[in-house]
Amino acid sequence: MDIVYTFGKSLGVGIGYTALKTIEPIRKSGYLRQLITGDDLPIQSNDGILHNNTFDVLASMRIKSPIDILHSWGHMCYAQLIKAHILGAKTIVERASSSILNQKRILMEEYKRFGIESDPIHPWVVKKQLAEYKETDYVTVPSQFAYDSFIDEKYPEEKLILNPFGVDTKKFHPMKVEKDDTFRVLFMGENWVRKGIYDLVKAWNELDLKNAELLLRSNSPFFKEFDYKSIKLLGWVNDIVELYNKIDVFCLPTLEEGNVLVVNEAAGCGTPSITTPNSGTWLDEKSCFFVPIHDVDALKKQLQYCYDNPDEIKKIGKAARKVAEKNTWVHYGKRLISNYEKIVE
Repeated sequence: MDIVYTFGKSLGVGIGYTALKTIEPIRKSGYLRQLITGDDLPIQSNDGILHNNTFDVLASMRIKSPIDILHSWGHMCYAQLIKAHILGAKTIVERASSSILNQKRILMEEYKRFGIESDPIHPWVVKKQLAEYKETDYVTVPSQFAYDSFIDEKYPEEKLILNPFGVDTKKFHPMKVEKDDTFRVLFMGENWVRKGIYDLVKAWNELDLKNAELLLRSNSPFFKEFDYKSIKLLGWVNDIVELYNKIDVFCLPTLEEGNVLVVNEAAGCGTPSITTPNSGTWLDEKSCFFVPIHDVDALKKQLQYCYDNPDEIKKIGKAARKVAEKNTWVHYGKRLISNYEKIVE
């Protein structure tokens, strides 16, 4: 089998980490015929749309036979899909979030909520991704939440592939660290509008817990209506595994994800999380605390429960680690290769 894999950005950085983890099992299987990435085609542009479209066209010119499957990423691949189909290949578009229309709807509501007068997703991006969904043979998504978002839009179920992302349980693991008696909650997320940080800061302020600290690793602005006396803003974290182990709870009340890596990483470290069903995590109600989006009261209730029940949340953390051990990148890779083989049967 000959697989051509393309990704328009640098590998290992941001979502490029996920792309790198996808490439590893393809390479080990011996199926990787061509790899075309943003590292191969350095495009000098600060405009995301121009960059992705330029990569798409240049990558399409590099695709050669033999090719059985083209696996590429949304908003970076329409020209490539056409080229692959001309060469007789099947195509897969990677969508690492919920459907583009669902994502846009959620973000538009948030932009309106915060008075942000701009379009959260450029209309051209939406138009191109919808064209890619139509052109491709398959769309692969990393969670049931993302899968359902396509079904809700009447996308053909036979064109959907569900393959949840994994976690590196060797890197993200429980470790002994020095801890004091301060209750600590960690939030990490750069897209503050999408990640629900406002609701978390609001809930934290209203609780006003004693001997407690909320750690924020984010690009979020200061919300002037809230007190930050028990909130600590973090810069670059050198040892993220140690940080996951030092905190009591990880909290990400996100509005929309594909399969949120940070919650899964916390689980690998045996640290319990509070998140939403929209996070796309493979954790269940026995290994994670779930709250509805925008539900500050539910957030307060779960934070208070974790604060009051340290022994119980340790049990949840241990359960999360066990679930993580069954959802590694190795498991992801085996499903990936199996899906390829079914496609070319």
